[in-house]
Amino acid sequence: MGRLARKIMPDPVLPLGEEILWRRPATLCLEGERNEVSGMLYLTRSLLIFNSNLLNRLSRRPQEDYPLASIARIEPVAPSWPRGGVQRRMRIHLADRSSAAFVVPGHVDEAMSYLTDVLKAQK
Repeated sequence: MGRLARKIMPDPVLPLGEEILWRRPATLCLEGERNEVSGMLYLTRSLLIFNSNLLNRLSRRPQEDYPLASIARIEPVAPSWPRGGVQRRMRIHLADRSSAAFVVPGHVDEAMSYLTDVLKAQK
């Protein structure tokens, strides 16, 4: 990624010893919110991280961390126009009963596969 791209979408702040295993541009769709946030989705050995782009950082939370230990379930979500958008999504259900969905353009299956593999390796 070039210097300008890194300024617009900087890598997340990682805990000591963590490394990025997988990353793709994504859009975060929080449950109960109509607005979507563009950014980058990252996977490490212990976290799923959504890092919003520079424009979204000005008005929203810059980084959302989801500890893998808190992910209870992952599922694909079919498009449902007009409320659910026109692209498939990956929804994660957390142990606290909240959820978040991610549009990963052209890579939803890949995202779910990587996340499932890392979750299985933890068990």
